[in-house]
Amino acid sequence: MVRFLRNIYQYAVLLLWAPAFVSCHKVQKTPAVSFYYWKTTAHFGREERSALTRNQVSRLYLRLFDIVWNQEKGFAIPDGLLQVQEPLPDSVTLVPVVFIRNEVFRNNPDSAQATHLAAQTSQLIHKMMERFGRHFAQVQFDCDWTAGSGKAYFTFLRAFRRINPSLQLSATIRLHQVKYPAQQGVPPVDTGVLMYYNMGRISNGPSLSVYDRDAALQYLPALSRYPLPLDLALPVFSWGILVRNDQVHALLNKTDERDYADTAYFLQEAPGRYLVKQAHFRKGFYLCRGDRVKLEQISAGMLEEMAGDVHRYYPKTPARIIFYDLDAFNLSRYDTSIFQEIAHRF
Repeated sequence: MVRFLRNIYQYAVLLLWAPAFVSCHKVQKTPAVSFYYWKTTAHFGREERSALTRNQVSRLYLRLFDIVWNQEKGFAIPDGLLQVQEPLPDSVTLVPVVFIRNEVFRNNPDSAQATHLAAQTSQLIHKMMERFGRHFAQVQFDCDWTAGSGKAYFTFLRAFRRINPSLQLSATIRLHQVKYPAQQGVPPVDTGVLMYYNMGRISNGPSLSVYDRDAALQYLPALSRYPLPLDLALPVFSWGILVRNDQVHALLNKTDERDYADTAYFLQEAPGRYLVKQAHFRKGFYLCRGDRVKLEQISAGMLEEMAGDVHRYYPKTPARIIFYDLDAFNLSRYDTSIFQEIAHRF
């Protein structure tokens, strides 16, 4: 009987300690997989819809339009409005995304104009989402602001929040903005998205413009001090830099090594480097004999490296990893399991 009571007592003590033990050893939740959808005409084919289903995607970041500076008119205008001619996937929550070119705020830093632009932007977002028949709870703004344009951009964001107090706001954050928040400022939003790509200058040089690990590692230690909670955006796109007479001539989008396998047209001079042997049209451009293509594409190994580096320096687990962008061509370059594998790196 004494032994029985002693066992009951020990069991009760374990129960009392269990919640404390669990709270000190919480398992961090794996980031949710999301995608950007970045087109001017929406078309979700079998590959795109399958990727949403396989990865249990609950949130899709839908680019609605750009805001650009019209030099002739002297004010900002919307550009490239998304055209939707078929039902958008109803299995996901849509987050409208608006891309704003930096010159919009650099050319017109007036606070009153920024406030007016926020009202116009809000009206257009609501109008488009109503036309699509979709409700939304968050809006994301994508702007690579600088120290000179940040004040006007932040005024825009505050004005947009006043107009839409019930909406969550997120903003894209570049690595240099993470490292120098005192100089660059921190946008007045609820969450940020670390854009972990387009790190260098588009050039004919040896370094890649999409991903440069050495460059990224110079900024990553500042992640732990950044005041906004951050999601993570990773690239799954590829492009070719068309070089003519040793100068960057054009960008060839949605291209990879499969496009340069024909030895009648191309000579591979080095990994990712191709010489045009005879003139022809490709990817909407006329390639001249003697042109060169510098191919930039992100491998699965690079994605794993990116996720590992961010995880090493960022003490929190991102709520979401957003891959740029959802497109059948991009999806065809990876195993179907890659997106979940990257999320489980955290």
